[in-house]
Amino acid sequence: MNEKLIYAVVVTYNRKVLLREGILALLASDNENLRILVVDNAGTDGTKDYIADLLENPAIIYENTGKNLGGAGGFAYGIRRAVSLGAYYVWLMDDDCIVTPTALDGFLRFADKAKDEFGFLSGVVRWTDGSICKMNVQRTTLFHEISDFSRHTRVKLASFVSLFLTAKVIEEVGLPYREFFIWGDDWEYTARISKSYPCYLVSDSVAVHKSKNNIGADIVSDTGDRLDRYFYAYRNEGYFYAKEGLRGKLYYFAKKLYHRIKIRFSGTPMKKEKLAILRQGAKAAKTFTPTKEFVFRPSSKVKVLEFFCEPLSYGGQEAFMLNMARDFESDAIAYTFATPYNADNEALLSLIRERGYSLVYLDYPFQTPLRKIYTTRGLKRILKTDAFDVIHIQSGSLYALYHAARIAKRHGVKRVYVHSHAAGSASSFKYKLIKAHSDRGIEKYADGFLACSVKAAQRKFPASVIEKKRYAVINNGIDSQRYVFSSAVREEYRRKLGIGEDELTLCHIGRFAPEKNHGFLIETAKLLAEKGKRFRLLLIGDGPLKEEMTEKVARAGLSDAVSFLGLRDDIPALLMASDVFLFPSLFEGLGIVAIEAQGTGLPTLCSPAIPREAAFTDLVSFVDIASPALWADAVLQARVAPLPREEYAKALLGAHYDAKESAALLEKIYLTGQVDYE
Repeated sequence: MNEKLIYAVVVTYNRKVLLREGILALLASDNENLRILVVDNAGTDGTKDYIADLLENPAIIYENTGKNLGGAGGFAYGIRRAVSLGAYYVWLMDDDCIVTPTALDGFLRFADKAKDEFGFLSGVVRWTDGSICKMNVQRTTLFHEISDFSRHTRVKLASFVSLFLTAKVIEEVGLPYREFFIWGDDWEYTARISKSYPCYLVSDSVAVHKSKNNIGADIVSDTGDRLDRYFYAYRNEGYFYAKEGLRGKLYYFAKKLYHRIKIRFSGTPMKKEKLAILRQGAKAAKTFTPTKEFVFRPSSKVKVLEFFCEPLSYGGQEAFMLNMARDFESDAIAYTFATPYNADNEALLSLIRERGYSLVYLDYPFQTPLRKIYTTRGLKRILKTDAFDVIHIQSGSLYALYHAARIAKRHGVKRVYVHSHAAGSASSFKYKLIKAHSDRGIEKYADGFLACSVKAAQRKFPASVIEKKRYAVINNGIDSQRYVFSSAVREEYRRKLGIGEDELTLCHIGRFAPEKNHGFLIETAKLLAEKGKRFRLLLIGDGPLKEEMTEKVARAGLSDAVSFLGLRDDIPALLMASDVFLFPSLFEGLGIVAIEAQGTGLPTLCSPAIPREAAFTDLVSFVDIASPALWADAVLQARVAPLPREEYAKALLGAHYDAKESAALLEKIYLTGQVDYE
């Protein structure tokens, strides 16, 4: 037997007779690698008992979802389970799909010839009278249906009635959106796949769809208990077509208008109800954001959810976890990285894919007054994707830490760890209210308290936790080898950036947000220019204040001296190219970029708000931010590294800022539940 196991995922709900016929048809394929996974959507017709004799066959697996997840949820459940069981190929179908004995052979011949380089394969689907089943006709474009089923044809859209794909593709594109419930999940999923891979109709793989009739769904002619399902149709299609650009949006608009006209001017009953359903579905589409779930062949391991209360972008938390994930070593842990917001840190995303971790992000808007609502709502949705043993909640927000811990514990997560990544600014009345509320309850929900510094712990955790030292500082370790100074790299990058030999190069890394104090940096640069100093200021990062700072630089006449480099994945090289690192933040949890700067032997100026733990070498000077003039003078007087720059990376090890050590501490906590409090 070869290793390419095939899992036929059959989603069923109260159609036990057709299900039995479908299973027998699959067994007629006579392939020793075929496994049949029956996903029962909590049916009430005695399905399991009806097929009990078939379940004696070890190749047939029965699973009950516990509640009706709809077709979309059932397929998401089944695909996840099939991949976790070791599927190489996954073959999707409804319980009223009856495959012909040669249907699987047709797919396998095509797959072998294509060397598995395809997104999905879709078979020819006929109705009970031998005609083409109208509701399962594939499309070559968003609007064009196939008419010739006698030859293999490249397609864009297909149904889940006999759809064949590889686990490799599933790992790349993720799972169908379970929130679709019914209607449109197959089109959305196949469209998602076909955007990245060639996909085909396979003409010699045939199945019969034993639907009640051979007509497409139509709200005008439909009546009775099926009407409420059209809400999902209009909502899901609205979401789907919006993702297809202007043509998709126009098509959806025209389709809605056409349906309204048909309902109003036809003799259909229940006109008001039908128009209301159309209207409600279309309205819901505007704010519908289904969960993006991924699966990477998980096994029976400790399931750890790395939950970020902010986007997976280029902030300090993401830098910390990128460094940790590079050095995670335990095979006994299955990681899921998740955020309610967007995920655009390509280095972290690539590592997640490379390591086979799971990823969930919901794409909620972050810069909005509704952010607190989205954080809690998003976590609730994410916790429904799997049963996690451990959650590691990471945030600089006290509100987010408290409420995420509460939600996680109430959703049955066994161990909850909160990790403070920010020290905060002056204590406002709002902060005091949130702190008082959190202090009263967070110890009930959190099983462990972690922080990037003592200051970050003191800012976020109750006095009882601080006084009893029931928290652990997890140093923001970095890969010391990546920060070993290289004069060759320095020369290369200064040449790339057009920096002259006599130009003093200043560097700052941070999100363009108020707490990073970019305006102060620009005022400092202005004073340096007035003193006649030839310099270049490198500003690395992105954020809501970037445009404002760009304009401020232009007004100051500093456009030639200040370079906005955006988000970068070559931070070590940029630090090596620099002469002084500037870090005038109003507050920081620790300041991982200061650690990185010292690792490259770079003199570093910090505001008094930076925790003293960040200064682990003699390269750091703390300078008051009362006046930019103080910083301009400090830049000109910045001490030259007393040791060769390449020697400073070794100091990371002595100060326990090496990523391997920090990653090992985290994995020990995940596996044993033991937090080493000092």
